[in-house]
Amino acid sequence: MNILIIVNDYPYKTSNRYIFVKQLVDEWTLSGHKCSVIAPQSITNKLQKKAAKRPSCFNGYKYKLYSPKFITFGKIPLLGKIGRKLFNKVILKTIRKSKLKFDFIYAHFMISSGVAAYHVYKHYQKPFFIAFGESSFNFESFYSPCLIADVFNACSGLIAVSSEMKERLLNLPYQIPETKIFTAPNGFNRDKFYPLNKLKLRQAFNYQDNDFIIAFVGAFIERKGLNRLNQALTKINNPQIKAIFIGSGPITPTYPYTLFSGPVKHENIVKYLNACDIFVLPTLHEGSCNAIIEAIACGLPIVSSKDSFNDDLLDNSYALRIDSKQVGDIKAAIMELYHNPKKTKIMAENALKAANKFDLTKRANNIINFIKTIIE
Repeated sequence: MNILIIVNDYPYKTSNRYIFVKQLVDEWTLSGHKCSVIAPQSITNKLQKKAAKRPSCFNGYKYKLYSPKFITFGKIPLLGKIGRKLFNKVILKTIRKSKLKFDFIYAHFMISSGVAAYHVYKHYQKPFFIAFGESSFNFESFYSPCLIADVFNACSGLIAVSSEMKERLLNLPYQIPETKIFTAPNGFNRDKFYPLNKLKLRQAFNYQDNDFIIAFVGAFIERKGLNRLNQALTKINNPQIKAIFIGSGPITPTYPYTLFSGPVKHENIVKYLNACDIFVLPTLHEGSCNAIIEAIACGLPIVSSKDSFNDDLLDNSYALRIDSKQVGDIKAAIMELYHNPKKTKIMAENALKAANKFDLTKRANNIINFIKTIIE
C-alpha cells in the first residue's frame, strides 16, 4: 500500500523526538509498503532550540522524508492560528510539488497533524487515520469545536495507544463510534532493544559491579517526574544507589550519586538500560510510554504510576505501581527492590517474558489490518 504519514516532528541526528513514528514507518517499509513522510520544520523552533536542521528531502529507510520549512509564532493565540494554517499549506504544497501518490493518510496526534490530514482528505478524498497518544486532550485551545467535530466525523479510523486512551476518546462530546477506534499499545524494535551482559557494560562504562543503578528515560519536565525521583533519591542518600538520567529539559537532576545525565542517541539507550538494575518513571500521565516498553524489553523491573494509562503495559509480576505524586512512594519502591535482590531478579525475568506482548512488527501489522478492514 502507498501510505502518506503526516507528523509534527521526526528524529534526525541528535534528536529522538517522535522516534516511535519512525520505528512504525520502518516496520511498514520492511513489510513492503511504500511510505512517504511529511514532517514540516518550524524555522522559529530550530532557531530558538538550535537543533539540527533536517534536509528538505532525503531518503530514509527505503522511503522519503519531506521536511518543508514553515514559520510558527509560539503560543500567541492569533499568530499561532496563522502558524497552523501555514503547516496545512506546506503539507499540501509538498504533496502537489512532489506528486505523491497514496492510498490513505496516517497522522500522529490531532494537533497539528490530524487536522492537516483532514485538509488533505478534503483536497484528495483519500481516507485518513489519526493515532492518539496525547497525555492530555486540549484540542479546543487550538481549534474551534466545529472543526474538531468535522475532523472526527470525516476520519476513517482512530488508533488509540492504550485502553485508557480509547475510553477518553469515547467520552469526548463528539459521539465517536467505538467501532471506529482501534487500540494498539506502542511497541519496541527487537533489533534495537534486548538484554545484554550487565557486568561487561558496567566495565565499559566504568561503573561499579556492586552498585544498585536506577535508570530514568524521558523529558526532564514536571510531568515525567524527574524532580520527584531526584527528591526520593536525595532522601535515600545512599552512595551505593546510583542513577542514570537520559533525556533533556528545564529540570536538572542534583542527586550527588548520578553516573550520567543528558541526551543519548536512541540506538545507544539499550546499553545504558542494560547496565542498570531497575527503571523508574514517576510520570503523571502518558499515552503509551515507549521508554517503559523499551526498559521491559531489556529486562528491567519497572517502578511507575498506578494510574490507568499504564494498565496495558504493567502488571505486578514485573512492576511496582505507585502514586507518582508521592515522593515517599517512589522512595519506598526503590528501597523495596534494593533490599530484595531475589525479588528484583524474578521481576527482571518476568519483564523479559512480558516483552513479547509489545513486539513492534506485530503492532505495525495489526494497524494495517485494521485500516484494510475499513478502506478495502
